[in-house]
Amino acid sequence: MKKSLIFLFLLFTGIGWVQSQTLADFETPETSVGMTIMGNFPFDGTSLEVVDNPFPTGINTSAKVVKLIRSKAGDPWAGFWTSEIPININFRYVHAKVYKTRISPIKFKLEGGVDGNVEIFSATPQTKINEWEDIVFDFTNNSGTFPTFAFMPDFADPVNLTEDIVIYFDDIVINDIPPVESQPTASFSADAASINTGSTVNFTDNSIGIPTSWEWTFQGGTPATSTDKNPAEILYNSSGNFTVTLKVTNSVGNSTATKTGFIKVTQPASGSTTIVNFEDNTWGLLTRHSMANGSLDFVPTTFDIVDNPAPDAVNSSAKVGKFTRAFDGNPWAGFWANIAPSLDLATKKYIHVKVYKPRISPLKFKLEGGATGDPKTLEIFSIVDPTKADAWEDIVFDFSSMSSKYPIVAFMPDFLDPVNLTDNIDIYFDDILLSKDLVLSVKPIEANKFVCYPNPVVDNVLVSNLMNINSIAIKNVLGKTILNQKVNSTTQKIDMQKFSSGIYIISVTDNSGNSSSMKLMKK
Repeated sequence: MKKSLIFLFLLFTGIGWVQSQTLADFETPETSVGMTIMGNFPFDGTSLEVVDNPFPTGINTSAKVVKLIRSKAGDPWAGFWTSEIPININFRYVHAKVYKTRISPIKFKLEGGVDGNVEIFSATPQTKINEWEDIVFDFTNNSGTFPTFAFMPDFADPVNLTEDIVIYFDDIVINDIPPVESQPTASFSADAASINTGSTVNFTDNSIGIPTSWEWTFQGGTPATSTDKNPAEILYNSSGNFTVTLKVTNSVGNSTATKTGFIKVTQPASGSTTIVNFEDNTWGLLTRHSMANGSLDFVPTTFDIVDNPAPDAVNSSAKVGKFTRAFDGNPWAGFWANIAPSLDLATKKYIHVKVYKPRISPLKFKLEGGATGDPKTLEIFSIVDPTKADAWEDIVFDFSSMSSKYPIVAFMPDFLDPVNLTDNIDIYFDDILLSKDLVLSVKPIEANKFVCYPNPVVDNVLVSNLMNINSIAIKNVLGKTILNQKVNSTTQKIDMQKFSSGIYIISVTDNSGNSSSMKLMKK
C-alpha cells in the first residue's frame, strides 16, 4: 500500500502554491488504504469495499470509489479507521467526496497525536443527496502528525434508520484549501447532561459552516453567558432542568440552537454522589461502552434501560439498567465508561450498586486514571459476596485506599471464572453511588440495635449503627469467645473467612457497659 504522497501543485489561478497530501483515491491498490470497519454491527469488513463508481458525474468522474453498506443497527460512528498513512495536519483541511441517500452529519477523527485525539464534525454541511459533494473538515486549531485517522460518513445520533443504506465516498485529501464560507448551522454538545449540584459542565461547539463568533446562554449556570467557542467549567449550584442556547455567526449569516432542559441538576443524597439511577432514562454521568461480552459485545440492545422487573424494599425505583450477559463472554464482561465530572474520592470512598441476578457470583468494580502519587487504577471485588439470587441486593466496593479524581469507571457484575454458562442471562443493576457511608440503608435484624450485614455471611460482615459502642465480641454456641475487638468507628468490617460454618453470637458493648446480642450465621 502507498503510505503517503506529498506534493505541490499550482492553483489553476496561478496565484500560489498549495500543499497537499493525498490519503487515498482508491484508483489502484497502491493509492488505497486498508480500512478496518467499526461500529457497523452486525456487518463485518465485507460491508466496506472498493467498487466501480456507480455515478461518475459532477465533481467525481473517477473510476473507483468506496461503497459502505451502513447498517440500520449500527452505531452513529459506523465507518472505518486506518493506521496505514500518517497525516501531517499542518496542511489544515481534510476533504472527502461523499454520495449519500440522506443528509446527516459527517465526522473525521485523528488519533495518536502529541496532544491526543481530535474528532470533529465537518466544517461544511452536507446539502445534497444522490449527488457527489465535497465535504471539508477544519483542523486549523491543530498541528503535528497523527498516525491514525477514522471516517464516519453518517453520524446521525440516534441513527434513525429502518433499513440499511448504501453510502459512497472517495478522494480523501488534506490540503490548504479552506471550505467555501456558508451560513453556519448551530450545534453543540456537553461532556455531561445529568449532574449533581456544585458540579461543572464543559460545552463543545459542533456547528458547521465555520462560525466566527459564538454567543452562549446558560440558564442556571455560572457564568450565565459566554463568547468562547468551547466554554469550560460552567458551574450549576441549584437543582433543576436548565436550557442552553448557542448562537453562531459568520459573514454570511447566523444560526441558533436551543436545547430545553438540557442540563439536569439534582441534589445528591446526604454523603453520596449519584452516578446513575436511570429514572430519567439516561446513563447519568456515564458515557458507556460494552466490554468483553462475547457475541453480544457490539449488540446495541446488550445494555438497556427498562422497567424494574421486581420492585422490593431494597429497590423500589421505576427504572433500572439491564445487561444481557453472553454465555460466551469473558469473566470481566460488563461496561467501562467515561464519567464527567470525574469521581472525586477525597472524602467519599465507597461505591454502591444495587443488583438483581439469576445466580450468585462475584462482582468487580474498577476506577482508572488517578493522579500521580495515588493508585492510578484499582480493580476490586465487592467487600462482601452477594448472597441472593432473583432479589435486589446493595453491593459495596471499598476504595478507601484512593483519594484522587477518576475519569473512568468499569463494572463487571458477574465475575465468575470460568463463566460456566450455557445460555445468556439478564442482570439488572441500579443506583450506582459514590458515598461516605459503608452501609446506606439496611433493615436492622433487631430494632434500635446494631446492624449486621449480610446475615448469613460468607467472608466479611459489616457491623453498623455502633454509636457509643466500645467493643464487639463473637462467641460460638458453646460460649467460647472467638473474637473480641475495640470499636473506633460507627461501622466495622469483620473478616470471617477463617471461621467454620455454623451459628455464632455477636455482641456489642457500649461505653456504659450495656450489651446487646444477636445470632450470626456463617456459611
